[in-house]
This record gives sequence, structure tokens and C-alpha cells, in this order.
Amino acid sequence: MPPTTKQDVTKTFTFLNYDNPDHSASHRRLVKSHISSKYRAAVRQQTQPRYALPHHASKGSEQDSLPKHTHKRTHSSLESQDESPDRPLSRPPSPLEVSFSGTRMDPFKSWPGQETPGVTRALDYYTQAISPLMQPLFLTFNMANPLMVWMYPLILSHGSAYHAAVAMSQAYLEKSQAPSATASSEVTFHRRKAVSILYDQLSHLRGPPDDGVLMTVLALACLDVLYGEDRIANRKGLAMVVALKGGLGNLGLHGLVKAFLVQFDYFWMLETGAQTIFPFRKRKSRRAYPQRPFKDDFLVLLRTLPTGFAAIARQGTFSLDTIRILSRVSTFLQFKTAKLPRSIEEDPVSDGQDYPDLFEVCASLQSSANTENSLEKNLILAVIMLGFDVHNPNASISRVAAYRGSRQELTRSLPFTQAQTPDQRGCLIWIMMIVIRSWGMELPLAPPAVALSRCFFTQFPGATSWDAVESTMRCFFWYNPLTDGLMNSWQHALDAVQKQSTCASVPGVTGIETHNPNSSSRRVMNSGDLSETAGEGATVTLTLPRMLTLDTYLKEVQSL
Repeated sequence: MPPTTKQDVTKTFTFLNYDNPDHSASHRRLVKSHISSKYRAAVRQQTQPRYALPHHASKGSEQDSLPKHTHKRTHSSLESQDESPDRPLSRPPSPLEVSFSGTRMDPFKSWPGQETPGVTRALDYYTQAISPLMQPLFLTFNMANPLMVWMYPLILSHGSAYHAAVAMSQAYLEKSQAPSATASSEVTFHRRKAVSILYDQLSHLRGPPDDGVLMTVLALACLDVLYGEDRIANRKGLAMVVALKGGLGNLGLHGLVKAFLVQFDYFWMLETGAQTIFPFRKRKSRRAYPQRPFKDDFLVLLRTLPTGFAAIARQGTFSLDTIRILSRVSTFLQFKTAKLPRSIEEDPVSDGQDYPDLFEVCASLQSSANTENSLEKNLILAVIMLGFDVHNPNASISRVAAYRGSRQELTRSLPFTQAQTPDQRGCLIWIMMIVIRSWGMELPLAPPAVALSRCFFTQFPGATSWDAVESTMRCFFWYNPLTDGLMNSWQHALDAVQKQSTCASVPGVTGIETHNPNSSSRRVMNSGDLSETAGEGATVTLTLPRMLTLDTYLKEVQSL
């Protein structure tokens, strides 16, 4: 019987504490048995176990167990008009009763567009592969992941963005399995669906386009890049949409969208040599280099760097923003090597401030290949590649635009890069080996990789010994799971060079130490090469391609 007075409560009920030595083992077993029997009795009295382990009853038995409630139709009802108003309601399943069938997102399938058999797999690949794959790049520049913060909510709420993302994710998935594969019917369907919806949206545009339109055009441009299609319409269309929204400075999420688009444009320029679609200016005055005597905060950064990088930083060769990037990546590698969870960093954006773009984070990325800052620029590009390699040590990451663009620029510019001191030469060896490893993951070696390997062994005769190469690389960033790939790629490069004639007998290929930097003016300069001849504080504005008008882009969209 329950207690009837407050005085009887403490005498009738007691709270069991399993850590209390006053309770004997037999007393605890008795209480457990009592609780279990009451629980089993309650479960038997329920049609569906509320707390039991989930099970999947047959549809017929489940429907028989449901109460026969009726539902009065209202104008806001989502049921179709031809359904009977007396149809019994289907009780929404408990989360314990839902089978996710292997998917890790949107179990209720509330997609904003038509679903096809590949949608679940494609978007699962987006959240579980594409987004984490890009994380090393965002970690390097200390920014949030726009693929999840900005794009994924649009995928779940915007029709054209949804179809464009499905097409893009499915395309990346297929390329990961068969790099030479053409677009499947699944990719083609969602691509055309995104284009159709985009055309309707732009045809009836009233005011600035929303972010869903912007993301759709961006995804279509990514598809053009992925399939190597010689089409500039979507990239110029992206610039047009940004202009209609008021420019890069008016994009949302505290400058995160702007920083993401500038990254996309920059790595596309590096890969293809095309012109930028966004006007940006080189800010030479932003570069700051350490000055003696060193401040305490700078000395703290130096202690986080490997010995090789720290020695070059003390020489004043690296700017402060480059040193910060190296320190951040070094800390990440230390946690990765020790298999510890990465420490949570403070958001780099304070209240009222915006995310910086990559040129504000690292101004040396604007350097040309034949300037005194080229070693610094090439180092950052190699660090970007290293981040992707660490994320997936045993696979080629060449389907990622940032990786391809960095590798392409390094392969082109490293023969023009000068190293003055022994530490800088060691750094250049490290950079070249990161690029050679990347090419070595895609055998047979491409002609640009063979040419770079020839220059590597010509400039560094001691590099024909793997022990010497490894010893040098360990003074910089080193990650043990990459060792086999580095050594195998080095061996492939050495074999390829030894099978061919010497560097001097091949027209157009010379060693670095005999190369005249002034002759680099004869090569074709792409728009990523900004002249370093401007004075301190001067700005250089690039000449942009002709901007598309909305009507012109609509005609281009119709032809896609």
C-alpha cells in the first residue's frame, strides 16, 4: 500500500544506491528481480513494446494492431483528394522501429525533389566522403566547412540545389570507382533536372537570386571541371549570380561563402590557366615577416614547427601568415600521429568580423613562379596536398580540384623555384617529393611527372639515395603511413629518369641550377601569376573576361 502521510514516506520507500556498502548483495539481487518482473509484465500488456529492443513486425500484423481512428479531411491535409476520409491513420514509427537500411542521413526521405534509386547513396557519399575529404583544406586555412554549414541545408530545402548536389555527388562516386567513366544516366537525369529548375528560377527572377541558385550554378560548374568539359558558361554564370547578389562582399555566413568561392576560382585557375571570374587585388603590403628580436608569441609558434621549417622561419624567409599555417598543420599532425582527438580551436571569426579569403590568410599564394616568394607559395600548395594525403594515405586524391590545381601549379613552377640556403634546399626536396608521390600514385608516370623527376635528380644528385631523401624529409612534415607511397614513387621516378637520356639531351628541359630565371618570361603566364614588380602597397587588378548577362546565360542554360 502507498504511504498516506509524509512521515511514512521515508519508512516505506528507500532509494537504492549500488555503491552503498549498507546494502547486501542479496538485497540488491532482490530489487533487480522485482524491477525485471514488473518490466516484463508491462511489456506483455503493450501491443508494441515501448522500451524493448526494436523489431520489425509484418505489415499485416502491424495494421491489425492499430486502432481504427478516423480522420476528418481539412484543406491543409497533405493526403491526396482521391483517398477515403475514413482511411485509418498510419501511426508514425518510433525511432527504435525505423530501419535506416545503411543510410546515415534523412531517414524520413524529405527530399525537395524527385527521388531516384541512387539518391540515398549519392547524398550519403556527400556527407561521409566528399565533405570529410575537403576538411584538410579548410583546416589549413582555419575555416568552417561550407559543404556542411552552407551547402547541405540548401540541398535539403532547395529543388535545383538538391538535384545538382545529387548529380555532383554521384559523379564523384562513379569517378572514385572508375576514373575514366563517363556520366551515368543517374548523373545525367539529375543534372538536367537541376538545369530545368534553374532555368525556370532565372526566367522569373525578381530581385537578387537566393543561395540555392548560387549553389546550383556552382555544382554545375564543378561537374564541368570533373568531366573536363571545355565549357566556361557555368563559371561565368557563377560570377553573374554573385554580381546579381551584390558582389562577393554581400554573400552570407560572415564571409564564409565568399572565401569558398574564391578558393574554387583560384584552384580552377591553377589547374587550367584560365582567367579569374572574380576581381581580386594583390595586397603586397599585407605581408609581414618576423623581425629581430623575436617576440614571445613568435617563439611559441617556432616551438611547434619541425626543425627544418623552424630554421627557415628564423632566417626571416617565411611570412607570419605562412608560419601560422605551418604551426596549425604541425599541431594537427602531432595529434594525428599520436591518435588523439584534435583539440577544439576557437572560431577564427570574432563577432562582427568576416572569414578571410585564402589571399588574406596567405598572401604569398599570389606570387609568380619566378619571384623570391615562390618557395613560400609552393610550400603552402604542397602543404595543401599533404593534408589530403594524410586524410587518405593509400589512394589518389586527384579528383579533388584543390589537389589537382595545386599539383598542376607545382609541377609547372618548381623548375623555376630557387633555394639559396641548405635549409631551403631541404625544403625544396620535401616539396618535390610530395608532388612526385602524388604522380606516383597514378602509374604510369605522366610526362610532366617524368620531366619534374629529371629536374629533381639533376639538381639534387644525392637524391638517388632513398635514405638521404628520407633523412631530409624528416626535418619537415613527416607522416609514417605515407612512407611506402613516398618510397615507391621515388623509385618509379628514378627508374623513369634512368631509362631516358640525360637532361641536357632533351630539348626544353634544363636543370634548376643552370636555369636562367629571366627566361621564364617566355613561358605562358596564366592569370594566377601576378606580377611582383609593383611597388610596396601597390595593387594590381586583373583583366576579367567579359561578364555574362542574364539573358545570355539563360540561352547557355537551355543548351546544357
